[in-house]
Amino acid sequence: VQALGRAIYDIPGLVWHGPADAFWQEAPPPDAELADCFIRAIAACLHVRGVFYARPGLDAAVAATVRRLHLNVLNAPLPEG
Repeated sequence: VQALGRAIYDIPGLVWHGPADAFWQEAPPPDAELADCFIRAIAACLHVRGVFYARPGLDAAVAATVRRLHLNVLNAPLPEG
C-alpha cells in the first residue's frame, strides 16, 4: 500500500514510504498483524452498524449514532454493555 496524500492508514508497517517508482518492485507487503489490529480499531472506533437504503438498517444506524453522541464517544471504542 502507498498513500499518495494524507491517510488515516499512513502508518509504518502498513504503508510503503519509499519512492513511487520503486513501489511495484521493492515495497514489502503490509504487516498482517498490524493490518488486522488497525482494521479492528477502525471498526470499533469509527464504524456505525446499519445501512442507509432500507428502513430497518437506517433505524439501526440512527440508534447507533445517537448512542455514540449521547455517550459523547466519538472516534473511540464504545464502553462495554
